[in-house]
Amino acid sequence: MMNAVKSAYGGKTIFLAILACILSVQISQAQWQPDVRLTNNPSPSFTSSNMCVASSGDSVHVVWRDYRDGNSEIYYKRSTDAGVSWGADIRQTSNYRDSFYPSVAVSGSAVHVVWHDDRDTNYEIYYKRSIDGGVNWSSDARLTTSSAYSEVASVSVSGST
Repeated sequence: MMNAVKSAYGGKTIFLAILACILSVQISQAQWQPDVRLTNNPSPSFTSSNMCVASSGDSVHVVWRDYRDGNSEIYYKRSTDAGVSWGADIRQTSNYRDSFYPSVAVSGSAVHVVWHDDRDTNYEIYYKRSIDGGVNWSSDARLTTSSAYSEVASVSVSGST
């Protein structure tokens, strides 16, 4: 009886040791890659508290605001290889007033961006989209019309909704 208990206990110990080895190999392979600088201009660049990064498959989409053009504008950048390399910055807004707090969502090749700006001397929410993975973009669409401020929008997507 004592030998059967020792044998069962020994078998569990060996099984646990093999399982620990397998898990440690898998964990050691899940490493963070080095930082990649996405902006390179002398003006400040800011992300927002909203969702400013979205991905679908190997495509990663990032939005932010910066002051390289003399006022706060929204920019977009994408990677089609899971963040290994990045395309050029694409300016999303172009007006004489400030644009703030962008948010991005993606489903397949449809990329959606919202933000607020004061081009109409009152903060309103604007939207644009790309249906080809961030290559081409629609015109800005104003989503709010309010006498009060409409600020800090965020966007999410589920399929085509």
